[in-house]
Amino acid sequence: MEQEVRTKEKAAKEKDKAKKQVLLRLAPSLWSDLASWAEEDYRSINSQIEYLLAECVRKHKGKIRAEMAFGYAVHGVDLVIYHIS
Repeated sequence: MEQEVRTKEKAAKEKDKAKKQVLLRLAPSLWSDLASWAEEDYRSINSQIEYLLAECVRKHKGKIRAEMAFGYAVHGVDLVIYHIS
């Protein structure tokens, strides 16, 4: 059991090392807003940007799935589906 945990931790560390580095230029006002938001969420600015990008990608993938399921594009609308039984 302990060996399995160590193996998973080692794999996670290797995965983190494989992260891509990106040079990103931001307006000072955007940087300031991101810094304030990151502080509120107890994250570093880098972690906040990564979190926001991941959320945008997740939502985009969901929108693509919805478009494929319904057969039409859903632009500029948050899609909410309710199942009533």
